[in-house]
Amino acid sequence: TYAFNRDYLKLAEANVDHFGWHNMKYYVKYHGEALSLAAQASGAKSASDKEKLLRKAILNNAFADHFLTDGFSSGHIRTPRKQGMDWGLANSANPKAIGALAKLLHDNDHVYAKTGGMKVTNARGDSWKTRADAELFIGSKETDPHVAYAVESVVRSLREVFDAYETGKLPAGV
Repeated sequence: TYAFNRDYLKLAEANVDHFGWHNMKYYVKYHGEALSLAAQASGAKSASDKEKLLRKAILNNAFADHFLTDGFSSGHIRTPRKQGMDWGLANSANPKAIGALAKLLHDNDHVYAKTGGMKVTNARGDSWKTRADAELFIGSKETDPHVAYAVESVVRSLREVFDAYETGKLPAGV
């Protein structure tokens, strides 16, 4: 039997959305949709409509935040997913093999026990060591930079949704 259904495996073979800068493109797209829904909720006439739209905004934002938090994983930052797929297509490589290689890189890039993490710097100038996917909380405290910056980003993202709901306005800029 399969651990995942075949549709999931087919999707994973071509998954680019969660890697490199693509994850930020999708975060911005879905976060923008969440902000629009929250602003609509603000102006809704009935309490029921307000609640439905706000719930939808929060769910859309949770989906967006998944792409956002992928940007804190070394396996999502450095795995050249799109480039690997493009190379594979150009060289008649088996797509399953290219997908398996991407998964290997994704799961093993800067595993904490082996490397202590990968040094990164954000646009704000903060530097820290990030870790492989699924290792955020291994031997960590809430105040450790690799946890605190990820949490701060999600909090800011959700705060923007609630601000749009309270004011009925979208934030300026990206």
